Amino acid sequence: MDVRQLRISRLEVDHDEQDDIAYVMFTLLGKTPFNDNSNEPSVEDARAKLQTAIDKNEFKFNVTILNVSRHELTAT
Repeated sequence: MDVRQLRISRLEVDHDEQDDIAYVMFTLLGKTPFNDNSNEPSVEDARAKLQTAIDKNEFKFNVTILNVSRHELTAT
């Protein structure tokens, strides 16, 4: 997706045990303050890419729960 992990801030995960759904909320920051950030998308482009990936069920990430089990989550 071409968005650096450094651009994700205030990551919060809430697990709804009744429906077994994990809600993930975060803030998408602007370009990283490196000398060569010309390859990074703007906030608007990054948001659009993120939305497209979610719509296509292609936005996936791994989480480790209690340092024991690792799970791949897919945003829908």
